Amino acid sequence: MSDRTKITLRPAIDSDAAAIATMMRASLNAFDWMPVLHTPEEDLFFIRDVMLPWQQVTVAEAGEEIIGFIAVNGDWVDSSISIRPGQDKASAAGC
Repeated sequence: MSDRTKITLRPAIDSDAAAIATMMRASLNAFDWMPVLHTPEEDLFFIRDVMLPWQQVTVAEAGEEIIGFIAVNGDWVDSSISIRPGQDKASAAGC
């Protein structure tokens, strides 16, 4: 992989909720046109109490840091796909 950090994909676990919510907020804030509709507490509630229990969530990690995630319901991307701002999209996808 030359000088790229190794990216791993794994199922999200409950203890990932705060890191996912923080990364999702940073991703949304990277778009200056994106309205802020929810507080950080509401983001965490959604990830912890809605997304993780009811959807299949996969996180992309670089080292110990979550740099992206996708949430699916069956074969449908249901809630979110987010990548940390500044992250190479191909590497975050594990390509």
